[in-house]
Amino acid sequence: MVRATLGNSVTTLDELYDLFDCGSFYNTERPINSDEEWSHAIDQYRAVVGEDASIESCGNGFNVSYEVQQFDGKGRGVVALEDIKMGQIVYKMKNTAVFGDGEMYRQFLFRLDKGFACDVFVHWAYVYEEEDGEIYIGVDLDPGSYMNDADHPLEVKERNVDCSTGMGHATRDISAGEELICSYSDFHEDYGWEEFGLGDTWV
Repeated sequence: MVRATLGNSVTTLDELYDLFDCGSFYNTERPINSDEEWSHAIDQYRAVVGEDASIESCGNGFNVSYEVQQFDGKGRGVVALEDIKMGQIVYKMKNTAVFGDGEMYRQFLFRLDKGFACDVFVHWAYVYEEEDGEIYIGVDLDPGSYMNDADHPLEVKERNVDCSTGMGHATRDISAGEELICSYSDFHEDYGWEEFGLGDTWV
């Protein structure tokens, strides 16, 4: 396991991308992470955030049979292994790590293997806004993070999972073998990283 060393001069996501050498990890196919790797990430999150941790227990958030597969051109994705009825709960956001502070988020990243950390802030983490207007950084620390975006640049599809709430339900009947797709715009904002001292771009 290779981790980066925390430096006070490193602040933005762009700088973290360079420090973690993230570009080198995306020259080849990224691995499908094990349950142990997800559990380790949750443990590191709890170690950083302490009693304010939003994840109370481990366990997969999927409520249906699924498989993570590699897709040509767009990497990992989630495929249903059973027929799913419209309205059925597909995924519960029970493993969402929440950060209200940019420094804690940085500390969390530095506790992870470099490749896993790159996946977190390049692909999986997002800024979201609560009803009271407060914004937070969220990242789902389970295979739910592998669900691809309906507006993926390489393949635009209609979403079949509504991810706008903590209970992602099927928007239509889904057949076994179909990829599970949500719309990232349902839950993340296009702004906010700068308010956490992480720069004004994603990466």
